[in-house]
Amino acid sequence: MTPDTVAPDTEIPDTVRPDTRDAADTEPTDTLVDPLTEDVIASHVDREDPPPPEPARCLAVDNGDAERAGIDSWRVVAGSFVAQKRTGAFAGNYPPAHGGTWYFRAGDAADSTMEQVIPLGDDAPVAVGSPLTALMSLWLRDYSGDDEAYFALAALGAAGAVLEERVAGPFLDEDWTRHELTLRLPEGTESVRVRLRGVRKKGDSNDAYFDDVAVCLYDGPPRGDIAELYAPPYLMNVTQTAVTVLFETRRALVAAVDYGEAPDALDQTVTDASARTMHELRLTGLAPGARHYYRVRYDDTALPTWDFQTAPPDDSDERVEFVVFADNQDGPEFFTQLKAQMAAFQPQFVLQAGDCVQDGHPVNFREEFLGPLFGLGNHAPIVIGAGNHETYDFAIVTSNEARALWNAYVAQPNDEHCFGFRWGPLFVMVIDTELGHAQGFPQYDECIEKTLQSPLAQTARFRTAIFHRPPLIEYWDSVATFSSPTSFFSAGMDAPDVRAYLAPLFEQYHVQLVFNGHNHLYQRVDAWPRTVTWLISGGGGGGLESGIPESRVNDWSPFVTKQVFGRHHFLHVVIDGDVMAIEAIAMNGEILDTWYTIAR
Repeated sequence: MTPDTVAPDTEIPDTVRPDTRDAADTEPTDTLVDPLTEDVIASHVDREDPPPPEPARCLAVDNGDAERAGIDSWRVVAGSFVAQKRTGAFAGNYPPAHGGTWYFRAGDAADSTMEQVIPLGDDAPVAVGSPLTALMSLWLRDYSGDDEAYFALAALGAAGAVLEERVAGPFLDEDWTRHELTLRLPEGTESVRVRLRGVRKKGDSNDAYFDDVAVCLYDGPPRGDIAELYAPPYLMNVTQTAVTVLFETRRALVAAVDYGEAPDALDQTVTDASARTMHELRLTGLAPGARHYYRVRYDDTALPTWDFQTAPPDDSDERVEFVVFADNQDGPEFFTQLKAQMAAFQPQFVLQAGDCVQDGHPVNFREEFLGPLFGLGNHAPIVIGAGNHETYDFAIVTSNEARALWNAYVAQPNDEHCFGFRWGPLFVMVIDTELGHAQGFPQYDECIEKTLQSPLAQTARFRTAIFHRPPLIEYWDSVATFSSPTSFFSAGMDAPDVRAYLAPLFEQYHVQLVFNGHNHLYQRVDAWPRTVTWLISGGGGGGLESGIPESRVNDWSPFVTKQVFGRHHFLHVVIDGDVMAIEAIAMNGEILDTWYTIAR
Protein backbone atom coordinates (compact mmCIF):
# COMPACT_ATOMS: atom_id res chain seq x y z
CA MET A 1 0.00 0.00 0.00
CA THR A 2 1.05 3.61 -0.48
CA PRO A 3 1.19 5.24 2.93
CA ASP A 4 -0.49 8.52 3.77
CA THR A 5 2.31 11.04 4.19
CA VAL A 6 2.68 14.45 5.75
CA ALA A 7 4.78 16.69 3.56
CA PRO A 8 8.05 17.72 5.22
CA ASP A 9 7.83 21.30 6.46
CA THR A 10 11.54 22.09 6.44
CA GLU A 11 14.04 22.05 3.62
CA ILE A 12 15.82 18.69 3.35
CA PRO A 13 18.97 18.45 1.20
CA ASP A 14 18.89 15.82 -1.54
CA THR A 15 22.32 14.60 -0.51
CA VAL A 16 24.52 14.92 2.52
CA ARG A 17 27.99 16.26 1.79
CA PRO A 18 30.69 13.91 3.13
CA ASP A 19 32.43 16.74 4.95
CA THR A 20 29.30 17.44 6.99
CA ARG A 21 29.15 13.86 8.27
CA ASP A 22 32.60 13.56 9.76
CA ALA A 23 31.23 12.22 13.05
CA ALA A 24 28.55 9.84 11.87
CA ASP A 25 29.16 6.10 11.79
CA THR A 26 32.86 6.44 12.56
CA GLU A 27 34.38 3.10 13.54
CA PRO A 28 37.25 3.14 16.05
CA THR A 29 40.67 2.77 14.43
CA ASP A 30 44.06 1.68 15.65
CA THR A 31 44.53 5.15 17.11
CA LEU A 32 41.00 5.53 18.51
CA VAL A 33 40.00 3.24 21.37
CA ASP A 34 36.65 1.45 21.25
CA PRO A 35 34.98 2.47 24.54
CA LEU A 36 32.76 -0.60 24.49
CA THR A 37 35.65 -3.07 24.61
CA GLU A 38 37.40 -1.64 27.67
CA ASP A 39 36.89 -3.70 30.82
CA VAL A 40 35.85 -1.36 33.63
CA ILE A 41 34.17 -3.89 35.89
CA ALA A 42 37.16 -3.71 38.24
CA SER A 43 36.31 -0.09 38.98
CA HIS A 44 32.74 -0.92 40.01
CA VAL A 45 31.89 -0.59 43.68
CA ASP A 46 30.06 -3.16 45.81
CA ARG A 47 26.46 -1.97 45.96
CA GLU A 48 24.99 -4.82 47.97
CA ASP A 49 23.17 -3.28 50.92
CA PRO A 50 24.44 -4.67 54.23
CA PRO A 51 21.97 -6.79 56.21
CA PRO A 52 19.72 -4.80 58.56
CA PRO A 53 20.70 -4.71 62.24
CA GLU A 54 19.20 -7.42 64.42
CA PRO A 55 16.92 -6.37 67.29
CA ALA A 56 18.34 -6.60 70.79
CA ARG A 57 15.13 -8.35 71.78
CA CYS A 58 11.41 -8.33 71.04
CA LEU A 59 8.75 -7.51 73.61
CA ALA A 60 5.81 -9.79 74.29
CA VAL A 61 2.71 -8.26 72.70
CA ASP A 62 -0.01 -10.39 74.25
CA ASN A 63 -2.55 -11.66 71.70
CA GLY A 64 -1.03 -9.44 69.00
CA ASP A 65 -2.44 -11.66 66.26
CA ALA A 66 -6.02 -12.06 67.59
CA GLU A 67 -5.67 -15.85 67.40
CA ARG A 68 -7.44 -16.21 70.76
CA ALA A 69 -10.59 -15.29 68.82
CA GLY A 70 -11.07 -12.25 71.04
CA ILE A 71 -9.50 -8.99 72.14
CA ASP A 72 -8.36 -10.11 75.60
CA SER A 73 -5.16 -8.39 76.81
CA TRP A 74 -6.25 -5.26 74.92
CA ARG A 75 -8.16 -2.31 76.41
CA VAL A 76 -10.81 -0.54 74.34
CA VAL A 77 -10.43 3.21 74.81
CA ALA A 78 -13.20 4.36 72.46
CA GLY A 79 -15.85 2.74 70.29
CA SER A 80 -15.56 -1.02 69.91
CA PHE A 81 -13.03 -3.58 68.65
CA VAL A 82 -13.69 -7.23 67.81
CA ALA A 83 -11.75 -10.27 66.62
CA GLN A 84 -12.78 -11.06 63.05
CA LYS A 85 -12.31 -14.00 60.70
CA ARG A 86 -13.12 -14.55 57.06
CA THR A 87 -16.83 -14.79 56.30
CA GLY A 88 -19.01 -15.38 53.26
CA ALA A 89 -21.10 -12.89 51.34
CA PHE A 90 -24.14 -13.46 53.56
CA ALA A 91 -22.22 -12.85 56.78
CA GLY A 92 -20.44 -9.59 56.04
CA ASN A 93 -17.99 -10.83 53.39
CA TYR A 94 -14.99 -10.08 55.61
CA PRO A 95 -11.58 -10.90 54.07
CA PRO A 96 -9.16 -13.53 55.41
CA ALA A 97 -6.51 -12.71 58.02
CA HIS A 98 -2.97 -11.84 57.07
CA GLY A 99 -1.69 -14.80 59.07
CA GLY A 100 -3.67 -17.48 60.85
CA THR A 101 -7.44 -17.25 61.13
CA TRP A 102 -8.25 -14.14 63.15
CA TYR A 103 -7.48 -10.42 63.04
CA PHE A 104 -8.75 -7.26 64.73
CA ARG A 105 -11.58 -5.16 63.28
CA ALA A 106 -12.55 -1.73 64.58
CA GLY A 107 -16.13 -2.80 65.36
CA ASP A 108 -19.08 -0.77 64.15
CA ALA A 109 -18.48 2.54 65.93
CA ALA A 110 -17.57 5.64 63.94
CA ASP A 111 -14.24 5.96 65.77
CA SER A 112 -12.69 3.04 67.66
CA THR A 113 -9.39 2.80 69.57
CA MET A 114 -7.81 0.03 71.63
CA GLU A 115 -4.41 -0.20 73.31
CA GLN A 116 -1.97 -2.41 75.16
CA VAL A 117 0.84 -1.41 77.55
CA ILE A 118 3.99 -3.55 77.45
CA PRO A 119 6.64 -3.30 80.21
CA LEU A 120 10.30 -2.99 79.19
CA GLY A 121 11.37 -5.35 81.96
CA ASP A 122 15.13 -5.38 82.47
CA ASP A 123 15.57 -2.36 80.16
CA ALA A 124 13.51 -0.11 82.46
CA PRO A 125 13.97 2.64 83.22
CA VAL A 126 15.84 3.81 80.12
CA ALA A 127 19.08 5.53 81.10
CA VAL A 128 20.29 8.98 80.09
CA GLY A 129 21.80 8.94 76.59
CA SER A 130 20.64 5.41 75.82
CA PRO A 131 20.25 4.68 72.08
CA LEU A 132 17.45 2.18 72.81
CA THR A 133 14.83 2.42 70.07
CA ALA A 134 11.47 0.66 69.83
CA LEU A 135 10.07 -0.48 66.48
CA MET A 136 6.38 -1.32 66.20
CA SER A 137 5.31 -3.34 63.17
CA LEU A 138 1.93 -4.63 62.06
CA TRP A 139 -0.14 -5.53 59.04
CA LEU A 140 -3.24 -3.51 58.23
CA ARG A 141 -5.84 -2.97 55.53
CA ASP A 142 -9.45 -1.95 55.08
CA TYR A 143 -12.29 -3.36 53.04
CA SER A 144 -12.43 -1.12 49.97
CA GLY A 145 -10.25 1.92 50.60
CA ASP A 146 -12.96 3.86 52.42
CA ASP A 147 -12.31 3.59 56.18
CA GLU A 148 -9.10 4.85 57.80
CA ALA A 149 -6.57 2.91 59.87
CA TYR A 150 -4.13 4.51 62.33
CA PHE A 151 -1.63 3.15 64.82
CA ALA A 152 0.57 4.74 67.48
CA LEU A 153 3.58 3.97 69.65
CA ALA A 154 4.19 5.79 72.95
CA ALA A 155 6.94 5.76 75.58
CA LEU A 156 5.50 5.73 79.13
CA GLY A 157 7.33 6.75 82.28
CA ALA A 158 6.50 6.32 85.96
CA ALA A 159 2.78 5.94 86.69
CA GLY A 160 2.08 5.64 82.96
CA ALA A 161 2.94 9.22 82.09
CA VAL A 162 3.33 9.72 78.32
CA LEU A 163 6.90 10.87 77.66
CA GLU A 164 6.66 10.80 73.87
CA GLU A 165 4.27 9.42 71.26
CA ARG A 166 4.33 8.93 67.51
CA VAL A 167 1.19 8.37 65.39
CA ALA A 168 0.96 6.96 61.85
CA GLY A 169 -2.00 7.21 59.49
CA PRO A 170 -4.47 7.43 57.95
CA PHE A 171 -3.88 4.34 55.83
CA LEU A 172 -6.32 3.18 53.14
CA ASP A 173 -4.61 -0.01 51.94
CA GLU A 174 -7.05 -2.36 50.24
CA ASP A 175 -4.71 -5.33 50.72
CA TRP A 176 -2.73 -6.45 53.74
CA THR A 177 0.31 -4.16 53.95
CA ARG A 178 3.11 -4.14 56.49
CA HIS A 179 3.82 -0.83 58.25
CA GLU A 180 6.36 0.28 60.84
CA LEU A 181 6.73 3.02 63.42
CA THR A 182 9.88 3.73 65.41
CA LEU A 183 10.57 5.75 68.54
CA ARG A 184 13.84 6.38 70.34
CA LEU A 185 12.91 5.83 73.97
CA PRO A 186 13.57 8.87 76.15
CA GLU A 187 15.18 8.79 79.58
CA GLY A 188 12.92 7.26 82.20
CA THR A 189 10.86 5.08 79.85
CA GLU A 190 9.46 2.07 81.74
CA SER A 191 6.96 0.70 79.22
CA VAL A 192 5.63 1.25 75.72
CA ARG A 193 2.02 1.57 74.62
CA VAL A 194 0.68 0.43 71.26
CA ARG A 195 -2.62 1.78 69.97
CA LEU A 196 -4.84 0.73 67.07
CA ARG A 197 -7.50 3.08 65.72
CA GLY A 198 -10.14 2.81 63.01
CA VAL A 199 -12.28 5.65 61.66
CA ARG A 200 -15.44 4.77 59.75
CA LYS A 201 -16.03 6.91 56.67
CA LYS A 202 -18.66 4.88 54.86
CA GLY A 203 -21.29 2.23 55.64
CA ASP A 204 -22.20 0.68 58.99
CA SER A 205 -19.05 -1.36 59.65
CA ASN A 206 -15.73 0.17 60.74
CA ASP A 207 -13.55 -1.75 58.30
CA ALA A 208 -10.08 -0.91 59.60
CA TYR A 209 -8.31 -4.26 60.08
CA PHE A 210 -5.09 -5.05 62.00
CA ASP A 211 -2.99 -8.20 62.39
CA ASP A 212 0.36 -9.47 63.71
CA VAL A 213 1.25 -6.54 65.98
CA ALA A 214 4.85 -6.73 67.26
CA VAL A 215 7.36 -4.50 69.10
CA CYS A 216 11.13 -5.00 69.09
CA LEU A 217 13.97 -3.05 70.73
CA TYR A 218 17.19 -1.99 68.99
CA ASP A 219 20.46 -0.67 70.40
CA GLY A 220 20.46 2.21 67.93
CA PRO A 221 18.45 3.20 64.82
CA PRO A 222 16.85 0.20 63.10
CA ARG A 223 16.88 -0.11 59.32
CA GLY A 224 14.13 1.95 57.74
CA ASP A 225 11.70 0.04 55.54
CA ILE A 226 11.65 1.22 51.91
CA ALA A 227 8.04 0.00 51.73
CA GLU A 228 7.15 2.75 54.20
CA LEU A 229 7.96 5.34 51.50
CA TYR A 230 5.66 6.28 48.66
CA ALA A 231 8.78 7.09 46.62
CA PRO A 232 12.21 5.75 47.67
CA PRO A 233 15.21 8.09 47.44
CA TYR A 234 16.38 9.25 44.01
CA LEU A 235 19.00 11.79 42.92
CA MET A 236 18.64 14.81 40.61
CA ASN A 237 20.30 18.11 39.67
CA VAL A 238 23.86 16.92 40.11
CA THR A 239 26.72 19.39 39.55
CA GLN A 240 30.42 19.32 40.29
CA THR A 241 29.76 20.28 43.91
CA ALA A 242 26.14 19.39 44.76
CA VAL A 243 23.26 16.97 44.27
CA THR A 244 19.60 16.84 45.38
CA VAL A 245 18.12 13.85 47.22
CA LEU A 246 14.34 13.42 46.83
CA PHE A 247 11.88 10.97 48.38
CA GLU A 248 8.22 10.88 49.43
CA THR A 249 7.01 9.62 52.80
CA ARG A 250 3.51 8.38 53.59
CA ARG A 251 3.04 11.03 56.27
CA ALA A 252 4.48 14.43 57.06
CA LEU A 253 7.74 14.21 59.02
CA VAL A 254 11.13 15.86 59.37
CA ALA A 255 13.84 13.89 57.56
CA ALA A 256 17.59 14.34 57.24
CA VAL A 257 20.41 13.21 54.97
CA ASP A 258 23.89 12.49 56.33
CA TYR A 259 26.67 12.54 53.72
CA GLY A 260 30.43 12.43 53.33
CA GLU A 261 33.39 11.06 51.40
CA ALA A 262 33.33 7.57 52.94
CA PRO A 263 30.58 5.23 54.19
CA ASP A 264 31.90 5.49 57.73
CA ALA A 265 32.50 9.25 57.56
CA LEU A 266 29.07 10.80 56.99
CA ASP A 267 30.11 13.99 58.76
CA GLN A 268 27.70 16.47 57.12
CA THR A 269 23.93 16.64 57.57
CA VAL A 270 21.10 18.55 55.92
CA THR A 271 17.61 18.49 57.49
CA ASP A 272 14.08 19.42 56.42
CA ALA A 273 13.03 22.84 57.67
CA SER A 274 9.63 21.44 58.69
CA ALA A 275 7.51 18.29 58.53
CA ARG A 276 6.46 17.32 55.00
CA THR A 277 5.75 14.35 52.74
CA MET A 278 7.75 15.52 49.70
CA HIS A 279 11.40 15.78 50.70
CA GLU A 280 13.98 17.64 48.59
CA LEU A 281 17.34 17.99 50.34
CA ARG A 282 20.38 19.58 48.68
CA LEU A 283 23.83 18.17 49.48
CA THR A 284 26.48 20.87 48.94
CA GLY A 285 30.22 21.35 49.34
CA LEU A 286 31.07 18.18 47.41
CA ALA A 287 34.32 17.48 45.58
CA PRO A 288 34.11 17.47 41.74
CA GLY A 289 34.25 14.12 39.97
CA ALA A 290 34.42 12.20 43.24
CA ARG A 291 32.43 9.38 44.78
CA HIS A 292 30.35 10.43 47.77
CA TYR A 293 28.10 8.57 50.21
CA TYR A 294 24.77 9.44 51.82
CA ARG A 295 22.15 8.03 54.16
CA VAL A 296 18.51 9.09 54.66
CA ARG A 297 17.16 9.26 58.23
CA TYR A 298 13.64 9.76 59.52
CA ASP A 299 11.62 8.74 62.57
CA ASP A 300 14.67 7.36 64.41
CA THR A 301 15.42 4.97 61.53
CA ALA A 302 18.14 5.04 58.90
CA LEU A 303 18.12 3.71 55.35
CA PRO A 304 21.26 2.01 54.03
CA THR A 305 24.23 4.10 52.91
CA TRP A 306 24.43 4.58 49.14
CA ASP A 307 26.99 6.13 46.80
CA PHE A 308 26.95 8.51 43.82
CA GLN A 309 29.43 10.51 41.76
CA THR A 310 29.53 14.26 41.19
CA ALA A 311 30.15 15.76 37.76
CA PRO A 312 33.83 16.00 36.85
CA PRO A 313 35.57 19.27 35.91
CA ASP A 314 34.83 20.51 32.39
CA ASP A 315 38.39 19.73 31.26
CA SER A 316 38.31 16.17 32.60
CA ASP A 317 39.53 13.36 30.31
CA GLU A 318 38.08 10.61 32.49
CA ARG A 319 35.77 8.01 31.00
CA VAL A 320 32.06 8.99 30.91
CA GLU A 321 29.33 6.36 31.10
CA PHE A 322 25.55 6.88 31.19
CA VAL A 323 22.28 5.31 30.08
CA VAL A 324 19.26 6.67 28.21
CA PHE A 325 15.65 5.50 28.08
CA ALA A 326 12.15 6.87 27.52
CA ASP A 327 8.48 5.95 27.57
CA ASN A 328 8.44 3.47 30.43
CA GLN A 329 4.84 4.68 31.10
CA ASP A 330 2.46 1.92 32.23
CA GLY A 331 4.95 -0.94 31.87
CA PRO A 332 6.67 -1.13 35.28
CA GLU A 333 7.21 -4.87 34.91
CA PHE A 334 9.33 -4.27 31.78
CA PHE A 335 10.96 -1.13 33.14
CA THR A 336 12.02 -2.98 36.29
CA GLN A 337 13.92 -5.52 34.18
CA LEU A 338 15.55 -2.81 32.06
CA LYS A 339 16.44 -0.91 35.24
CA ALA A 340 18.40 -3.90 36.52
CA GLN A 341 20.30 -4.12 33.23
CA MET A 342 21.08 -0.40 33.30
CA ALA A 343 22.16 -0.52 36.95
CA ALA A 344 24.64 -3.30 36.17
CA PHE A 345 26.70 -0.80 34.16
CA GLN A 346 26.90 1.47 37.24
CA PRO A 347 26.32 4.56 35.06
CA GLN A 348 27.38 7.96 36.37
CA PHE A 349 24.00 9.49 35.46
CA VAL A 350 20.75 8.71 33.63
CA LEU A 351 18.93 10.56 30.84
CA GLN A 352 15.17 10.02 30.50
CA ALA A 353 13.48 11.41 27.37
CA GLY A 354 9.95 11.76 28.72
CA ASP A 355 6.74 9.83 29.39
CA CYS A 356 8.09 8.44 32.64
CA VAL A 357 4.43 7.87 33.66
CA GLN A 358 1.22 7.07 31.84
CA ASP A 359 -0.70 9.90 33.53
CA GLY A 360 0.28 12.76 35.80
CA HIS A 361 -1.04 11.39 39.10
CA PRO A 362 0.84 10.53 42.31
CA VAL A 363 0.08 6.81 42.06
CA ASN A 364 1.61 6.74 38.56
CA PHE A 365 4.81 8.44 39.68
CA ARG A 366 5.09 6.09 42.65
CA GLU A 367 4.25 2.77 41.00
CA GLU A 368 5.31 3.23 37.37
CA PHE A 369 8.48 5.27 37.75
CA LEU A 370 10.02 6.05 41.13
CA GLY A 371 9.38 2.67 42.73
CA PRO A 372 10.87 0.66 39.83
CA LEU A 373 13.69 3.23 39.48
CA PHE A 374 15.04 2.31 42.92
CA GLY A 375 18.34 0.48 42.63
CA LEU A 376 19.43 2.84 39.85
CA GLY A 377 18.08 6.28 40.74
CA ASN A 378 19.46 6.21 44.29
CA HIS A 379 23.00 5.88 42.84
CA ALA A 380 22.89 7.64 39.45
CA PRO A 381 21.32 11.13 39.25
CA ILE A 382 18.56 11.30 36.66
CA VAL A 383 17.79 14.10 34.18
CA ILE A 384 14.34 14.23 32.53
CA GLY A 385 13.08 15.93 29.39
CA ALA A 386 9.33 15.90 30.09
CA GLY A 387 6.91 14.17 27.73
CA ASN A 388 3.25 14.60 26.91
CA HIS A 389 2.01 11.89 29.29
CA GLU A 390 3.36 13.66 32.38
CA THR A 391 0.89 16.46 31.56
CA TYR A 392 -2.18 14.23 31.19
CA ASP A 393 -5.07 13.58 33.50
CA PHE A 394 -6.61 10.09 33.26
CA ALA A 395 -7.24 10.78 29.58
CA ILE A 396 -5.36 12.48 26.77
CA VAL A 397 -6.17 15.87 28.26
CA THR A 398 -3.50 18.27 29.47
CA SER A 399 -3.96 19.19 33.13
CA ASN A 400 -2.40 22.08 35.05
CA GLU A 401 -2.52 19.87 38.15
CA ALA A 402 -0.47 17.22 36.35
CA ARG A 403 2.11 19.82 35.30
CA ALA A 404 2.37 21.04 38.90
CA LEU A 405 2.80 17.48 40.13
CA TRP A 406 5.67 16.89 37.69
CA ASN A 407 7.39 19.94 39.13
CA ALA A 408 6.84 18.58 42.66
CA TYR A 409 8.56 15.27 41.88
CA VAL A 410 11.39 16.82 39.85
CA ALA A 411 14.38 18.97 40.85
CA GLN A 412 16.28 20.38 37.88
CA PRO A 413 18.14 23.63 37.12
CA ASN A 414 16.51 26.91 36.12
CA ASP A 415 12.76 26.43 35.54
CA GLU A 416 13.31 22.63 35.29
CA HIS A 417 12.14 22.62 31.64
CA CYS A 418 15.03 24.19 29.70
CA PHE A 419 18.70 24.03 30.70
CA GLY A 420 22.09 22.65 29.79
CA PHE A 421 24.73 20.84 31.83
CA ARG A 422 28.27 19.55 31.45
CA TRP A 423 29.78 16.22 32.42
CA GLY A 424 33.46 16.56 31.59
CA PRO A 425 33.76 16.55 27.77
CA LEU A 426 29.99 16.16 27.29
CA PHE A 427 27.36 18.91 27.01
CA VAL A 428 23.65 18.02 27.24
CA MET A 429 20.85 20.44 26.28
CA VAL A 430 17.56 19.50 28.00
CA ILE A 431 14.29 20.81 26.55
CA ASP A 432 10.64 20.29 27.45
CA THR A 433 9.02 20.07 24.02
CA GLU A 434 5.55 20.09 25.60
CA LEU A 435 6.05 23.76 26.46
CA GLY A 436 5.62 25.50 23.14
CA HIS A 437 4.74 22.43 21.11
CA ALA A 438 3.09 23.84 17.95
CA GLN A 439 3.52 27.43 19.22
CA GLY A 440 7.08 28.08 18.06
CA PHE A 441 8.83 27.35 21.38
CA PRO A 442 8.38 30.53 23.46
CA GLN A 443 11.60 29.66 25.30
CA TYR A 444 13.46 29.48 21.96
CA ASP A 445 15.37 32.80 22.07
CA GLU A 446 15.65 33.22 25.84
CA CYS A 447 16.85 29.77 26.83
CA ILE A 448 17.65 27.34 24.05
CA GLU A 449 19.79 29.46 21.76
CA LYS A 450 21.48 31.28 24.63
CA THR A 451 22.45 27.96 26.20
CA LEU A 452 23.64 26.42 22.93
CA GLN A 453 25.89 29.39 22.14
CA SER A 454 27.33 29.54 25.66
CA PRO A 455 30.92 28.51 26.47
CA LEU A 456 29.41 25.65 28.49
CA ALA A 457 28.23 24.13 25.21
CA GLN A 458 30.79 25.36 22.74
CA THR A 459 33.86 24.24 24.70
CA ALA A 460 32.54 20.67 25.01
CA ARG A 461 33.99 17.97 22.76
CA PHE A 462 30.58 16.32 22.45
CA ARG A 463 27.36 18.35 22.18
CA THR A 464 24.05 16.53 22.62
CA ALA A 465 20.41 17.28 23.40
CA ILE A 466 17.55 15.35 24.93
CA PHE A 467 13.82 15.99 24.68
CA HIS A 468 10.67 14.00 24.06
CA ARG A 469 9.32 14.61 20.55
CA PRO A 470 11.51 13.56 17.61
CA PRO A 471 11.36 15.29 14.23
CA LEU A 472 10.88 12.23 12.02
CA ILE A 473 8.17 9.71 12.93
CA GLU A 474 6.99 7.13 10.41
CA TYR A 475 4.77 4.78 12.46
CA TRP A 476 2.19 5.41 15.20
CA ASP A 477 0.28 2.29 16.23
CA SER A 478 -2.52 4.02 18.12
CA VAL A 479 -3.93 5.47 14.86
CA ALA A 480 -3.80 2.21 12.88
CA THR A 481 -7.59 1.78 13.01
CA PHE A 482 -8.43 5.44 12.34
CA SER A 483 -10.04 6.37 9.03
CA SER A 484 -7.54 9.21 8.62
CA PRO A 485 -4.52 8.31 10.75
CA THR A 486 -2.27 11.11 9.53
CA SER A 487 -4.82 13.80 10.41
CA PHE A 488 -5.01 12.70 14.03
CA PHE A 489 -1.25 12.23 14.26
CA SER A 490 -0.37 15.60 12.75
CA ALA A 491 -2.93 17.37 14.95
CA GLY A 492 -1.45 16.30 18.27
CA MET A 493 1.44 13.85 18.17
CA ASP A 494 3.75 15.21 15.45
CA ALA A 495 6.50 17.75 16.12
CA PRO A 496 6.69 20.27 13.25
CA ASP A 497 8.35 22.85 15.49
CA VAL A 498 11.24 20.48 16.14
CA ARG A 499 11.81 20.29 12.39
CA ALA A 500 11.27 24.00 11.79
CA TYR A 501 13.08 25.53 14.78
CA LEU A 502 15.27 23.09 16.67
CA ALA A 503 16.85 21.12 13.82
CA PRO A 504 18.35 24.20 12.10
CA LEU A 505 19.48 25.54 15.46
CA PHE A 506 21.31 22.31 16.27
CA GLU A 507 23.06 22.50 12.90
CA GLN A 508 24.08 26.10 13.58
CA TYR A 509 25.60 25.30 16.97
CA HIS A 510 27.18 21.97 15.98
CA VAL A 511 25.08 19.59 18.07
CA GLN A 512 26.16 16.08 17.10
CA LEU A 513 23.49 13.90 18.65
CA VAL A 514 19.89 14.17 19.92
CA PHE A 515 18.10 11.63 22.16
CA ASN A 516 14.29 11.39 21.85
CA GLY A 517 11.37 9.24 22.95
CA HIS A 518 7.63 9.56 22.11
CA ASN A 519 7.75 6.98 19.29
CA HIS A 520 7.81 3.52 20.91
CA LEU A 521 10.62 1.93 18.92
CA TYR A 522 14.34 2.24 18.33
CA GLN A 523 15.25 4.48 15.41
CA ARG A 524 18.48 6.02 14.18
CA VAL A 525 18.54 8.88 11.67
CA ASP A 526 22.03 9.84 10.54
CA ALA A 527 22.96 13.34 9.40
CA TRP A 528 19.60 15.10 9.20
CA PRO A 529 19.03 17.77 8.02
CA ARG A 530 22.79 17.78 7.39
CA THR A 531 25.02 16.68 10.27
CA VAL A 532 22.90 15.86 13.34
CA THR A 533 22.19 12.25 14.34
CA TRP A 534 18.82 11.52 16.00
CA LEU A 535 18.24 8.48 18.19
CA ILE A 536 14.75 7.48 19.34
CA SER A 537 14.81 5.17 22.36
CA GLY A 538 11.11 4.82 23.13
CA GLY A 539 11.21 1.26 24.47
CA GLY A 540 11.41 1.85 28.22
CA GLY A 541 8.34 -0.21 29.12
CA GLY A 542 5.22 1.15 27.44
CA GLY A 543 3.38 -0.48 24.54
CA LEU A 544 5.52 -0.83 21.41
CA GLU A 545 5.14 0.15 17.77
CA SER A 546 4.54 -2.82 15.49
CA GLY A 547 5.49 -1.26 12.16
CA ILE A 548 2.34 -2.53 10.46
CA PRO A 549 1.44 -0.66 7.24
CA GLU A 550 -1.81 0.66 8.72
CA SER A 551 0.17 2.62 11.32
CA ARG A 552 2.26 4.50 8.73
CA VAL A 553 1.82 8.26 9.16
CA ASN A 554 4.88 9.59 7.29
CA ASP A 555 7.53 8.48 4.85
CA TRP A 556 10.97 9.55 6.02
CA SER A 557 12.63 6.42 4.62
CA PRO A 558 15.37 8.34 2.71
CA PHE A 559 16.72 9.53 6.06
CA VAL A 560 16.06 6.61 8.42
CA THR A 561 19.15 4.44 8.87
CA LYS A 562 17.76 1.83 11.25
CA GLN A 563 14.44 0.93 12.88
CA VAL A 564 13.68 -1.83 15.39
CA PHE A 565 10.04 -2.55 16.28
CA GLY A 566 8.55 -4.47 19.19
CA ARG A 567 11.58 -4.46 21.50
CA HIS A 568 11.86 -2.91 24.96
CA HIS A 569 15.35 -1.47 25.23
CA PHE A 570 17.66 1.29 26.50
CA LEU A 571 20.85 3.01 25.33
CA HIS A 572 24.26 2.51 26.92
CA VAL A 573 26.64 5.39 26.15
CA VAL A 574 30.38 5.54 26.81
CA ILE A 575 32.86 8.34 26.06
CA ASP A 576 36.54 7.48 26.15
CA GLY A 577 38.96 10.08 24.82
CA ASP A 578 37.74 11.32 21.45
CA VAL A 579 35.22 8.53 20.86
CA MET A 580 31.59 8.24 21.93
CA ALA A 581 30.06 4.77 21.57
CA ILE A 582 26.36 3.97 21.84
CA GLU A 583 24.70 0.58 21.93
CA ALA A 584 20.97 -0.08 21.97
CA ILE A 585 20.37 -3.04 24.29
CA ALA A 586 17.18 -5.11 24.37
CA MET A 587 15.62 -6.57 27.49
CA ASN A 588 17.20 -9.97 26.80
CA GLY A 589 20.65 -8.37 26.45
CA GLU A 590 20.71 -8.48 22.66
CA ILE A 591 22.58 -5.59 21.02
CA LEU A 592 20.11 -4.01 18.59
CA ASP A 593 22.46 -1.38 17.19
CA THR A 594 25.93 0.09 17.77
CA TRP A 595 27.00 3.56 16.69
CA TYR A 596 30.13 5.69 17.13
CA THR A 597 30.97 9.36 16.80
CA ILE A 598 34.18 11.28 17.35
CA ALA A 599 34.83 14.59 19.08
CA ARG A 600 34.73 17.75 17.00
